[in-house]
Amino acid sequence: MYVLQTRDMPESHTGNNLAEHLRKAIAEWGIAEKDPVIVTDNASNMTIAAEEAEFKCYAHTLNLAAQRALKITAVTRLLGRVRRIVSFFRRSTTANHMLKEKQRLLQLPEHKLMTDVVTRWNSAHDMLERFLEQQLAICATLLSSEVSKTEKDLCTLTESDVTFDVLEKPWYYYCMFTFMAARLATSCFLSS
Repeated sequence: MYVLQTRDMPESHTGNNLAEHLRKAIAEWGIAEKDPVIVTDNASNMTIAAEEAEFKCYAHTLNLAAQRALKITAVTRLLGRVRRIVSFFRRSTTANHMLKEKQRLLQLPEHKLMTDVVTRWNSAHDMLERFLEQQLAICATLLSSEVSKTEKDLCTLTESDVTFDVLEKPWYYYCMFTFMAARLATSCFLSS
């Protein structure tokens, strides 16, 4: 990402005035035919400026596409299972301790599991990425007798959460999520 120019703007920062400055900058740089995009903080004056200057907000478009992708049934189901497993590890000191042991034994990075945050779509990606990184240690821990004997919280997980079918095709779901987010972002961007 590059900053093409900065300019003093002593007049009021209304959407109309900002749009005029944006149009002038695009004309000066001769990039109108390149379909420029803008990243804003979604403040009302910036939203108006982007609309009037006929810009697409790339970050907003990407966020909307990602939110749609997160609502796909297979993705929702996968995220729900991963959340239940991560929550179990956060509640259970025994399981968390055993996870650290399995990470050392399997020579995996000793990272904590992550939970996604609804308002940050990329946190779902981060949660899945960490889950995949720790997949072997998670499975070994959940299937270990130490955890299954001592943890009453284990009953909060379904059989499919504990067994390997939750991990049946993790790369397929991960790639599908990433692909769908990118595809929706592109199609929303090009069609609007």
